[in-house]
Amino acid sequence: MNIKFTIADILTLIRLFLSPLIIPLLVVNVIPYHVFSLNCFVGILFLFFGLTDFLDGYLARNHYGTSIFGAIIDPIADKFLMLSGFLSLLAIQKMSLIWVILFIGRETFVMAIRYFALQRNYRVSVSILGKVKTCLQILLITLVIMNPDQHLGLFQSWWNIIEKLLLLGSLFFSLYSVSKYYKVVHNDFVATIPYE
Repeated sequence: MNIKFTIADILTLIRLFLSPLIIPLLVVNVIPYHVFSLNCFVGILFLFFGLTDFLDGYLARNHYGTSIFGAIIDPIADKFLMLSGFLSLLAIQKMSLIWVILFIGRETFVMAIRYFALQRNYRVSVSILGKVKTCLQILLITLVIMNPDQHLGLFQSWWNIIEKLLLLGSLFFSLYSVSKYYKVVHNDFVATIPYE
């Protein structure tokens, strides 16, 4: 079988294979040294991987057309990126276990919903809530990686204030979208699942 990859597919594959390898390696081995310039480098690299999520979607919709390959692989690549970020920050104790459990639990639930929807021939489309959630999580992980002031109190650093606001925003949109999923599951997939 001759499979032709578009630029959008290549960006998705970069996020799928490189982010789970590079991000944990750098976060665990570089961030504990507390060198701000290195932290910024790792944070910007994570942000780059996050931006590929939006860029490949834009290219697929507006230039290359969506594909079955992209529809299947893109959500998996997104989950790999987020999980690698959250678990790496947990490993170096820059993020609390409870928040990581909530975020990973949410993603696991969504993956299960996608599976069940696929079994019933329902298409899971991305809503504005899903996009906002993803954007906030990317910004949250980037900021936590870069934040040089986590050892200070909440109101002693604007880094900590912004980090807390991004955390709360990410949690709100994550849990709110899950509640929408639950309603759809409860109604036995009467309608197309509208939230990622």
